[in-house]
Amino acid sequence: MSIPKFFALACIFFISFSTFSQSPVQIPYNRKVKVDGKLKEWEGAGEIILHPDLEGKERERSYGTFGQDDLEVKLNFYWDEEALYAGISWSDDAWDTAVIPFDSARWGRRDRMYFYDNLVIRLAMENYFYGVWLAPIVSNAIQWELLRLGPSSDPTTREQISAATSSIKEINDTFHIEVALPWKDLQITPSSGLEMDLRLILPDMDCTELTLPEKGNDPTCIKYLAWFGSLSLGPDSK
Repeated sequence: MSIPKFFALACIFFISFSTFSQSPVQIPYNRKVKVDGKLKEWEGAGEIILHPDLEGKERERSYGTFGQDDLEVKLNFYWDEEALYAGISWSDDAWDTAVIPFDSARWGRRDRMYFYDNLVIRLAMENYFYGVWLAPIVSNAIQWELLRLGPSSDPTTREQISAATSSIKEINDTFHIEVALPWKDLQITPSSGLEMDLRLILPDMDCTELTLPEKGNDPTCIKYLAWFGSLSLGPDSK
């Protein structure tokens, strides 16, 4: 199968899945989150797990062939008046990472982000979209961010921003990442009960010996997990 056809079929598959009705993940309120790469305070947070064994369950879908212990990512979320917080535990049997600036993300008609180990968190509402690409890179987990305040048909409403802050630590070949997404920069007014579409895509690239052109010509290298649902901000404790 050609790479363009691969991505076309994958997009159709994921879009159709995203239309399913699902209960939102409840995000607890917590004013004590510290973005320090330590995940001790995340017990009881709203949790989402991405793992090949969960394909077809828990709102997850996969594309490509995964091994049993290829990877596992656990995401937890909290919120307060200042930000939406994500705590991430990310393990992989073979890391393939690269720093990819926003202006280098396109590779011809393809998306360079899908050819390395990355995770994208996307929030969406009517005429609103925010996405942040993360990578298990010790210097800085944030690759780049994109904000759109308007209809998707109008490219002039889209801009690159630098809002999120992160901290990352590597412990026994597992990366612990904490991210704060400030509401002010996201131009969202948070309140208990606010719902947003949440989409997660996790490319997993294990062809570490190949260059990018070689990866692009080998469909067996390409695999990723995706999760589509929504989140709802829980009651605050003020």
